[in-house]
Amino acid sequence: MEASLLKRRQARERKFCAPNRAGNSLCSWHDTRRERRIHPPRMAPNGVLNCGCTTEEALFEESLARNGVGSYHPGDSVRMDPLLRNALLKLLQSRYGYRDGDFEIDPRTGRWVDGESHEKWERELLSAGHGPKGGPRK
Repeated sequence: MEASLLKRRQARERKFCAPNRAGNSLCSWHDTRRERRIHPPRMAPNGVLNCGCTTEEALFEESLARNGVGSYHPGDSVRMDPLLRNALLKLLQSRYGYRDGDFEIDPRTGRWVDGESHEKWERELLSAGHGPKGGPRK
């Protein structure tokens, strides 16, 4: 299960945290705003997006939205403010040891709920035209 969690997280990072054409990688919240970016295009440190949020925070935001808390997709009106999102993430991590994927693991069986394994996320990347590392296929 640990290997599957890691592969799933890596595939989700390639999908949700990859730089756009302008070289910016942004969380959903900051993607909808015209605020100044903390890091210039293609200059954010590893694990950090150009908006200053971490990849962990961006993945948490997407997981919350898929579980009915806030919204992630452009055009949707309700999104989770980063201050609230980050505080909730830190609380869940410190109190319950939360990590990306925990919402999609059945607590009774310890297995992925249907359609949430790393294979699903990797197939989705490949079908969208991304190679194994997330870039366009050559």
